[in-house]
Amino acid sequence: MIAPVVRKHEPKTREDGYPTDNLIQSLDDYQLLKYMGVPQKYHRYAVQMQNDSFHPVIDGWLEDLSSVYRPKPDAPKPELFGKGLILHGAARKHKTTVAVALLLRLVRMGIHNNDPGMGNSWDGWCMGRFEDWQDLSELFRDAVSDEGSADRAFITRRALIGEGPYEKRGDFLVLDDISRERGTDFNTGMLTRIIRARSDWGYPSIITTNYPPDKWSSVYQSEALSAFLHDEFLPVAF
Repeated sequence: MIAPVVRKHEPKTREDGYPTDNLIQSLDDYQLLKYMGVPQKYHRYAVQMQNDSFHPVIDGWLEDLSSVYRPKPDAPKPELFGKGLILHGAARKHKTTVAVALLLRLVRMGIHNNDPGMGNSWDGWCMGRFEDWQDLSELFRDAVSDEGSADRAFITRRALIGEGPYEKRGDFLVLDDISRERGTDFNTGMLTRIIRARSDWGYPSIITTNYPPDKWSSVYQSEALSAFLHDEFLPVAF
């Protein structure tokens, strides 16, 4: 991921009522994808697809996100609060490309980030982040014995649960290729902690995997994780 640009973020008002953000506005689509950590091989098609109609489940999820992130005063917790998407299917079905196109579209939508610790004050636009879960799980595993990895893992964990500098945060997060890495108790525990924390704080995750949710209990040997995925994610078959 490229180094963040140091800027002062001062929301402005567009005609539709959303704030604008200087950092996001200063980057074109390709620069923004690179900034969010998306591998270059997905850039071209994701940029072309970002405004497409993807799937009824995805389109409905997108339509409701504004009310989830911008709830009316004193309204009950939205039904989709923290709920994410699982894009599942065989290899070469373009799951990751669709996930990246969604990530770009979400960041460009201009939904603001309500920081629960700041009384729902404006905290700039929502930022996106792309992570390959195999690489991420290796970082967390290396952090147990390597001081340099431990520092990077700490910063990454904070970003994944919506903490730390705005420019690094994964308010919207793509976790790519879940279940491809070695299935250990450590990996299962770390994955569970991340997606549960994100769901609790209302930060949606978009997961890509070859396995449908009902197969996860056999892949990860965790009925609890499988049940959580059924409850807190909307599955989309490719």
